[in-house]
Amino acid sequence: MKQLREIINGLLQSRGLWSQFKISELIFNWDEIIGESLSTVTRATDFNRGRLRVLVEDPVWGHHLSLMKPQIIERLNRYLGKKIIKEIYFQVGEVKPASGKKKRAAAGSREEQFSRGQEFKNNIKKLQDLIDPR
Repeated sequence: MKQLREIINGLLQSRGLWSQFKISELIFNWDEIIGESLSTVTRATDFNRGRLRVLVEDPVWGHHLSLMKPQIIERLNRYLGKKIIKEIYFQVGEVKPASGKKKRAAAGSREEQFSRGQEFKNNIKKLQDLIDPR
């Protein structure tokens, strides 16, 4: 007897809906896939014709992530099990926190700005580790 999962997977594949399902899964599980540190500053929002749109907290994040596009696309396609994502574009916008998580307050004092700079460096390191886990 076939498992329900096998039946659903077969149905999605036979109807040509498998890729759309996997992209929906990627967007829904973005926090777990991309990691906690990046999920606070990014959010995948939609996918159309091979292009994934990702909101970023600010232009600095957009710039840094755009430099790593090929590695990010490869990593996400590896998760999907197929080369579905051809392009990612980063757009500055409001990054809604994952359910149950509070958005960080904007840095104000020098200590908070220094702390945020250190956090930024740590997040870049984690992103590099995510892309090239060694």
